[in-house]
Amino acid sequence: MIPPLVMVLLIAVPFSTPLPLTTPVNCRVANNLYNLDIDGSRSYCPNINTTMQLVAPMQMSSADGNFQISYSQSQALNIMLDEINTKKCGVFAAKDEGKEKVPMFMEVLGIADEKSRAKAAQIVSITAEVNTNASQPFGYVGAYSSGVAAGMIEPMLAAEKMGIYPGSSSTSIFKGNTLAFGMLIPSLTFLEPIFDVFGSGKGGLRLRNVSYISDDRSLTEGICNTIPGFATVNSMDVIDNWSLPTIEFQNNNRMDGIVTTLKESGVELVIFCTYEEGCTAMVDSYTRGGFYPKAGAFIICPGIQSFEDKAGSKLLDLTGVSLWEPSIPVNDAYIGWSPQEFAQEFENQNGAPPPYQAAAAAGAMSIWAQAINMTGSTNSTILSRYVADENNQPFQTVYGNVSFDVNGQNNGKAYLVQYQIDTSATSSPEDISARRLQAAPVIPTPLSVFPPKVVFPLNKNAVPVNFPAPTALQRKCQTNGLTMASGLCTNSGGTCLASGACSCPPTLDSVADPATGFPVCVPKLNTQYVYIGITLRAVGYTLMGIIMTCCIAIAIWIAIFRKDRIIRASQPLFMIIVLVGVFLYAGAIFPLTADDEWTDVSDGNISWCMTTIWLGAIGFVLIFAALFSKAWRINKIFSNSSMKRVVIRPLDVIWPMAALGTVMVLVMLIFTLVPECPYTWETAVELNAFGQMISSSGRCEPLEYSTAMDGAVAGVELIALGLCCWQFYKCRNVSVDYSESKWISYAVLSTLQVIAIALPFQFMALTTDSMFLVQLIKFSIICIAVLIFVFAPKIYYWKREKWPPAATPQTESQRIRSAANARVSGRGGVVSGGRGVRGSTNNTTRSSNENTYGARARIAESGSRPNIMHLGKSSLSEHRDRPVVAVGGGADDDEEDIQIIDNTGNVIFYGD
Repeated sequence: MIPPLVMVLLIAVPFSTPLPLTTPVNCRVANNLYNLDIDGSRSYCPNINTTMQLVAPMQMSSADGNFQISYSQSQALNIMLDEINTKKCGVFAAKDEGKEKVPMFMEVLGIADEKSRAKAAQIVSITAEVNTNASQPFGYVGAYSSGVAAGMIEPMLAAEKMGIYPGSSSTSIFKGNTLAFGMLIPSLTFLEPIFDVFGSGKGGLRLRNVSYISDDRSLTEGICNTIPGFATVNSMDVIDNWSLPTIEFQNNNRMDGIVTTLKESGVELVIFCTYEEGCTAMVDSYTRGGFYPKAGAFIICPGIQSFEDKAGSKLLDLTGVSLWEPSIPVNDAYIGWSPQEFAQEFENQNGAPPPYQAAAAAGAMSIWAQAINMTGSTNSTILSRYVADENNQPFQTVYGNVSFDVNGQNNGKAYLVQYQIDTSATSSPEDISARRLQAAPVIPTPLSVFPPKVVFPLNKNAVPVNFPAPTALQRKCQTNGLTMASGLCTNSGGTCLASGACSCPPTLDSVADPATGFPVCVPKLNTQYVYIGITLRAVGYTLMGIIMTCCIAIAIWIAIFRKDRIIRASQPLFMIIVLVGVFLYAGAIFPLTADDEWTDVSDGNISWCMTTIWLGAIGFVLIFAALFSKAWRINKIFSNSSMKRVVIRPLDVIWPMAALGTVMVLVMLIFTLVPECPYTWETAVELNAFGQMISSSGRCEPLEYSTAMDGAVAGVELIALGLCCWQFYKCRNVSVDYSESKWISYAVLSTLQVIAIALPFQFMALTTDSMFLVQLIKFSIICIAVLIFVFAPKIYYWKREKWPPAATPQTESQRIRSAANARVSGRGGVVSGGRGVRGSTNNTTRSSNENTYGARARIAESGSRPNIMHLGKSSLSEHRDRPVVAVGGGADDDEEDIQIIDNTGNVIFYGD
């Protein structure tokens, strides 16, 4: 609804008497405040009793596409009337020829024209007749379009009244009509700035092709009809063109089809010769289709408030033709305002900047006032001559410096304007970051692309043109998803790329705003990268090297002294397998040292993670399965109660170890090859509210079935460990000095303790260095425990027997072992080693109830050799109640023979 501030609208014609658009206000100005006290107006200007009436056909229907233009013009006329009548007390002129000049108020009569030429002609005819009969000075200040103006010309000339038209550009209206003047430049020149910027002229961007869309109105069609000529001059191809009835712009399918065609054609410049409904429809279709040309230009729509309100930030970097620019350096010759002051007043009263059509109406009113005041006449013939005289031009108005060509049209130049973001209203990245991290809302700056900025002609007020226009994704970044708010990226100092990403300066990070999801620039963080570090890595390599070196050294010792009794008794094959297991288990430390600092471990990589598991699992099974087989071999000997000769080779007891190893390899193959099973490298990061990394730590993470496979691997390992424990428990009595059950039980218990302690810490370790430290301690302690408890006692006893201390007397058990190990020949010696009993004793068997100590003492004192029990002559079960002093091997054969010495000094030999 148009507020009735200064005008009364006539809806119906004919009418009997003219009704003013405004009741003249009093001519009192105090501190630039207008006195709108109508009742007291005459007391301030008692001599003003006359008015000069201007008639303006207007569009009163808000549903019509021309309404916004017409309405903005009526508001501009209203503002000018107030200023003229208050600051200048109207105009000073003679009401009739030869009469005395008197002050008179100016008023405008707005009449609904229904957008009809016939109705416009009727308005002119009736108002001319009425005002002539009433001796009322009058003229015309309309209309808002060339179509309506064309209907006014004939009756206006018949009435011999001057008209200044703020919304008409068709040359045919003015050519040869000396009483008609147009504030707009000729429609044939509207497109000049578009092709000056985007064509092949000097400084042009040299686009290759153009398409255009127009509606079916005379002005817009006439403008678009000039495009082929401009294209030819600028060496551009016309790809497509459409001329649509106004109703077609409401058909989304039709408009989307046009946009699809434009997108597929690769057109670079698209021009819209349409009024508001067409401009709005095309912008919406651009958005739906996700397509924007490199350059797009509007002809009529720039500055129309309702259009810009609807389109909002979708207009970003689109261009348009404007015939007026508020920054023009001129002051109105009648009221003294600059274009900027007029624009500010218009925005204060209407909430939006004025379109060029409104400024043109204000300029028309100023020219009327200047001409009347300068000629002192209201006669249209005198006034038109004054306006047409080049000596009186240009007229300084809020519309700019206006001069008219031979046809009565403004011979000025159009401006090319562009909707650019006002980068002066930005928030600092630090402020955005601080507010978001404090959970305070970051309010985007209201989008300021209005009013559009001049990019041509190139003068001191022009800004560089943004080309190419942003893509659909780029617009979302620049405008927070095409909302009426500036994009956080642009607002925080960034640049939106064609892909929609935000490119920030080197000191800033591009992140997603947690509240809106759109990119924003915030200060960079000093990310704390959690690596294993050189110190921990060096410790790991050192421990791994020590363990592996010990394994190699012990293996060499076994190979060199493999015929020594203690080594033969310890079953070298199984000792070597244990060492191989320890070597592999220690080797698992090396892949543990991998992290993002040391090597390029990409997310999803399984090689380093699974190498650790492979080495650890195979090594663990080899260690304890070998110990199990070693103990089982001894137990199988004692479990045979009646055998003439017991032959138990290593291969007879190695199959459980082979079976466990095979099962583990199969499990690991499934673990590694099935996509959902293996562990993969993942970089875990701690993020702030913007998604910036506070810290980064890589580690091996499970996939869908990794936990199940973990359980399978752990199950095989526990089976090996359990079997080992079971067998050594069964041979617990075979232990005095250097038998193995006690020491190996220590190794097993140490392993269980380490696993039990390390397991919860593995779940609690969240960073690369902490996880590595836990794993390093676990692997190292298990390896060291096995080496110490399994091999250290053997080395100790081997050394004692190899090089006994000179001053240290032998213990009783050592004496017995020494005696049993003595080599004899003939019938009186102890036969050592061999596949069977090779000799016999000439000593009688001692009494079974003889004191053991005495027997040992006698052996020691007399130097005689212990009796030998032949298993082939008696059952092994007869001797089970005798505790075993030692289990050893023969000295002569390379094969592993086993000899057993009981606590009575009897040496029992049995097979290999």
